[in-house]
Amino acid sequence: MYFFRLILPLSLDLGHIEAPLTPRSTLSDKEPVPQASFTLVSPPQLLLLVTASSELANEILPALSTGPFHIRWVTNTQDALRLALEAEHPLILLLDEKAPGDITASGLIAEIRVRKGPHAIWTILMAGDSKCSSFDADAFMQDCLPLPLHAAAFPSRLLVARQAVELMRQLDHHQHAARFHAEHDSLTGLWNRESLLRMLHTETDRAQRQSSPLALVLVDIDHFSQVNLDYGYDSGDKILQELATRFRRHLRSYDMVGRCGEDEFLFALPASSSEDAAHFTLRLRQTVFGKPFLVARDELTISASAGISHSMGRTPLVILREAERALANAKVNGRNRQTLFSEIAFEQTLQSASGIRTPSLSVVRH
Repeated sequence: MYFFRLILPLSLDLGHIEAPLTPRSTLSDKEPVPQASFTLVSPPQLLLLVTASSELANEILPALSTGPFHIRWVTNTQDALRLALEAEHPLILLLDEKAPGDITASGLIAEIRVRKGPHAIWTILMAGDSKCSSFDADAFMQDCLPLPLHAAAFPSRLLVARQAVELMRQLDHHQHAARFHAEHDSLTGLWNRESLLRMLHTETDRAQRQSSPLALVLVDIDHFSQVNLDYGYDSGDKILQELATRFRRHLRSYDMVGRCGEDEFLFALPASSSEDAAHFTLRLRQTVFGKPFLVARDELTISASAGISHSMGRTPLVILREAERALANAKVNGRNRQTLFSEIAFEQTLQSASGIRTPSLSVVRH
């Protein structure tokens, strides 16, 4: 249940809207729901009127004409659900308890909340005076408007609903911002290591169920510490931000990339074999790193080393460890190159069979 302390103005001037005066029992996919971007200054809010009574609708709509609303009038609960799910922002639901449809009034509200979240809707139930007199606001319905309509009480109810929806809108905005900062690297906007590994668990499970490949590419910028020393850390940060922008342009919609260290990036490529990942990495090194970066008045060209591994359902930490070993191999062998872990494993198998011991590798992070 929501509790709000409201300061009511002496005069109420809610603007002007144009509302349809005829019901629409069917909705066209070509007519999108009006949407407003978040702002601390209240934008027009979506008000969804659900009633099959033309008499009730024609009584309510003129009263709404003084409010900053985008109004939609539907005659059944199925259309109401469709519009509510399309809305990007919290909405006001003005719901006739007698509205027909396969979904009940309480079922409609519950479905919206399950699929859109608890702050998606503010519901005003329109019911008989006897039901409203015993109405107790809960998490599903916040207000009850007795019928027949009392015109004098209607504006104050709308004001409460408007302020409640605006608070819900702001709450969603701040929750989204907090969630974004918790999951993304603050400098580049890419996924951070923890979030990327969490998503990789889901991807490896899917790869195992579908018997599909999943490749990881671990990229480390060569001599990036020297870039920071020569040009300053601000210039180094700008290079990392530009790299993140370039990375996004080379990814498919379902690929993922995160920043896992100061100058280290991890790519997750679903439905990609080692060979696919090798082609991707080569293209990345040639196009993303091959294009100079503007630093101060200089054009700086940097290179990168990469390690590639793949999985058919193994845990992300195992695949990441293999990518780290492959990256270490690329660093040790001269940098500005890429290495497949499968090639290292094959070489070590041959050396083991011949009795030759090789030193263990550690990633060089310079």
